[in-house]
Amino acid sequence: MSETAPVAAVRNITKRFPGVLANDAVTLDFHAGEVHVLLGENGAGKSTLIGILAGMLQPDEGEVLVAGAPVKIRSPRHSLGLGIGTVFQHVLLVPSLAVIENLMLGGPWWQRLASGAALKRFRELSALLGVEIDPRAQVGRLSLGEQQQVEIMRALWRGEKVLILDEPTSMLTPQGVHDLGEVMKRLRDKGVALILITHKLMEAYAFGDRISVLR
Repeated sequence: MSETAPVAAVRNITKRFPGVLANDAVTLDFHAGEVHVLLGENGAGKSTLIGILAGMLQPDEGEVLVAGAPVKIRSPRHSLGLGIGTVFQHVLLVPSLAVIENLMLGGPWWQRLASGAALKRFRELSALLGVEIDPRAQVGRLSLGEQQQVEIMRALWRGEKVLILDEPTSMLTPQGVHDLGEVMKRLRDKGVALILITHKLMEAYAFGDRISVLR
């Protein structure tokens, strides 16, 4: 386990909803080159914490740190700009568009005219992840495992600091789970900090370098 300064951290994060204390003073560190598993049953507050890191929710108390500096993550776009990519449980890609078109969504309006740069970035991420997908393939024709690989590419599109995977195996075949494990190993070995959300003990032990339990 890494003893270096964390790439990202949460300090005393508390989040309340009407009648529910979702996160109660949660403090965690996330290190480069490590798979940090957040393990807990449904309702343990895992998704709430991830929503805060992804810029979808604001904490009532506590703070988020990136590279040691406190930040208020204002939006999902801001989260991505800080190098925090999130792959949610359900696929959010546009099935009628090509892989490369999905990856370019949300960028500047002129980015479509510079698809050569996008294809270069696609090839870099394909090599990093060790996957082979046709960038011109229609997303709706890909397997669920391949769609998830594209989701991971999109999460890493602007940088490769922190990758959050929210219950990533829920829709995958055993082969898909194995392939995902290989992708996580490659990213970890390249120095990415991975946060894996799961309620499955076997996955936590199989993939995790560090495990934190939310109750």
